[in-house]
Parts: sequence; C-alpha cells; structure tokens
Amino acid sequence: MSPTLQVLAAGSILIILFFVSVILPERWREMRHQREVKRVSRGDEVVTVGGIVGRVLDLAEDEIVLEIGPATEVRVLRQAISHRLGSAATLKERVYAGREI
Repeated sequence: MSPTLQVLAAGSILIILFFVSVILPERWREMRHQREVKRVSRGDEVVTVGGIVGRVLDLAEDEIVLEIGPATEVRVLRQAISHRLGSAATLKERVYAGREI
C-alpha cells in the first residue's frame, strides 16, 4: 500500500470516528428533545432551559403558558422547554399517594 493511500485511509477512518462519536449522538439528543416537547400537554410539569419549573396551562403553536406559582403565569417559547417532569396523570398519582408535588 502506498503512503498516500495510507494517509487517506487513516484520515477517512478519523472522519468516520468523529462523525459516529460526536455528530450522531447530538442528532439523536435533538430528535429526542423535539419529540419530548411535542408530547407536552396541559397539566404537565415541565422545566425550562432557565431552570423554571411550572405546570402547563395553555398551549399554542410556538408558545406555552406556565403556572410557576399561585396566580403567576409565564409565557415561554416551546424551544425553551428543557424536559418534562411528569404528565398530569403522574402528578395526580403522586397527590393521591400522599406525596407532595
């Protein structure tokens, strides 16, 4: 094998390893996040990227209204949702089990 082919083969292998170890996991994380944000419904408890925890009161195409305290509502963009803490059904189960929310 010529030295030029060895360099090209080594470079190709490095590029493939970089793609598999860095780019693919990031794409998978983005797809999971988008799926999770689409699943958000009224009554779900969510966390924003800023760390605010609230219960979803209303949903629009690009915005979500969160209740973050008694009589305190905040409008946030859907992209600002980091993750769901639980669905409305899960929250009811926690209340009925005697645990605080």
